[in-house]
Amino acid sequence: MTLAGWTPWLLDSTDPADCDFDTYVHQFSILLPADLARQDRRRRTPTSEAWLPWASTPRSRACPACIDSLESTADINMTLLHQYPVLSSCLDHRCRLEPCSAFPGHAIFWDQVRFGSDERVSPVPVPSAVTDLDRRSTEALTTGWVELGPGRVHAAVWFRLLRTVVDEVSSPLVRTGRWATRLVAIWRAAGRSRPLRTAWVPFEDLHWDEQAKVLEAAAIGIAMVESGEIDAGGAHASLLRPRPYEPVDPGTAPTRSSYPAPEGDLWADAHAAAEAAIAAARVDPASASSLYNFLRWGWCRTAAELDETVQLFLDHGIPLRHPPT
Repeated sequence: MTLAGWTPWLLDSTDPADCDFDTYVHQFSILLPADLARQDRRRRTPTSEAWLPWASTPRSRACPACIDSLESTADINMTLLHQYPVLSSCLDHRCRLEPCSAFPGHAIFWDQVRFGSDERVSPVPVPSAVTDLDRRSTEALTTGWVELGPGRVHAAVWFRLLRTVVDEVSSPLVRTGRWATRLVAIWRAAGRSRPLRTAWVPFEDLHWDEQAKVLEAAAIGIAMVESGEIDAGGAHASLLRPRPYEPVDPGTAPTRSSYPAPEGDLWADAHAAAEAAIAAARVDPASASSLYNFLRWGWCRTAAELDETVQLFLDHGIPLRHPPT
């Protein structure tokens, strides 16, 4: 599994020259109106041309609970998905991923523990909104689809939507107008203050602890929009809301007269019409002439068929005042 195998879902391309920050991050607008994001987007636009969405400086991360559950003789392995900043928690243990250094298969050294110490790292629980967010991202990476309120969406839509929300919760309040109250509510629900550097540093260049805080705020913001706790001003906020009930007009019930006539009745009607035409032709020369012309020009193609028509008139007692032509 490689990043190249996840294009164009996780990112447009593995070549930074083919990844445009503005196109990827601001393709959608969720929490804030698009015009507000447009005014503030330049502050967080990367100065380096090597920017890739969701691609940060390589760092190892692991779940303390997963490591502690290994047998003492087992090889120490880390999950590939845990190494990307799009995830911040372990779905099995619902705890925060911790930065570390690893000697694959043999040893792991936690950043927060003094080197050489046998001290263990206690798992830090994460809110349910974070695990829900990571579950969706994992679903997108493994299946290519994510279930949202209106229905199933492509993984590319999910990662761009999430990156948009990450950028929106990083917006300074002074630049969001009346929508600042929504951002305040989100960060208050997260129980954290917004890291100051998020106002001018793109998510991918933040420190791991800053990224974790921003992802938690994004997760809570998405959950609050989905539950209706806050209203969102973005043009694509409907992607997070259940599809409204739209009753379908049952229409007018068909009446008996609108049903098609049985096939047998149509043949009976045609036979009755033919009998009526023959009866009229026997007593009315004009009707006889009209019937003859109808058959002569509508059915007869050869002299033999014309003779058959004349014989048909004689057999039915229809007089012909003029010789057939």
